[in-house]
Amino acid sequence: MKKTLRMLCALLAVVFTVLCAQPIPVQAATATPSSELAGFGFSVNASNYSYCYSLGKSTKTITDAAGHQILQMTTRIWVLRDNNSSAGDYYDVVLVWTEIVPLEYRINKNEIYIKAKGYPESLKTTFFPPEYRTSSPKSQTVSTTYSVGASAGADTLGFSAGISGSVSTQKNCLVITNQSNSPVNRSQIFYDYRPNIIYDSRFDYIGSTTEQIGITYIHSNNTSYPINMASNVNCGYVSLGVVFNGSNCVSSTQNRSFRPLF
Repeated sequence: MKKTLRMLCALLAVVFTVLCAQPIPVQAATATPSSELAGFGFSVNASNYSYCYSLGKSTKTITDAAGHQILQMTTRIWVLRDNNSSAGDYYDVVLVWTEIVPLEYRINKNEIYIKAKGYPESLKTTFFPPEYRTSSPKSQTVSTTYSVGASAGADTLGFSAGISGSVSTQKNCLVITNQSNSPVNRSQIFYDYRPNIIYDSRFDYIGSTTEQIGITYIHSNNTSYPINMASNVNCGYVSLGVVFNGSNCVSSTQNRSFRPLF
């Protein structure tokens, strides 16, 4: 009997481990934002998008040539399927959320260790979906907030309306450029931070935890398909009130590959 119980417990442990290793499908339960997506700035109408596939988060710490940890970048990805989809004719939406956390460290200047803090100079998110339709945000200079979703014109591309999102910024510090390319199925959004060369109030935003979001609309003939995504962050640092960028910047890419399993 004890041997049987031990075998059963071992089997359950294996099953639990396998299940926990898989991305967890998240059901959008109401017409208001699901609690998970709302916490990251997205609003989803479940009457149009009743199923959301969550790919969880991935975190990478960026270091400079001297080994200083200067930034930490976390990405989260969700894929939603439009309820108008049918066999061989799938309409999906990819939601991407990126968080950049500047880290403090000390640099050696003539044998004197001076406190420094990293900051994001730019962020570029790129991936190649099977049949790229459109993406948002569009190119714009951001003053206080930017919105995604509505400007993508989803209702004219076979998608239902009902997905939006917004992020608050400060001090005209961000310029967004949509560098997507439909002929090659490339979705690419470039977030360009604009600090002065001297420390100013815009660092209230980019000198602290910074979030960016984006939405991409996809059409596919297959219910499941692979996507490779790259999040490239270019970062400088500020020390003694002076901003060090340009040749002082460090570039790092976080790659993620995923396959939504609807």
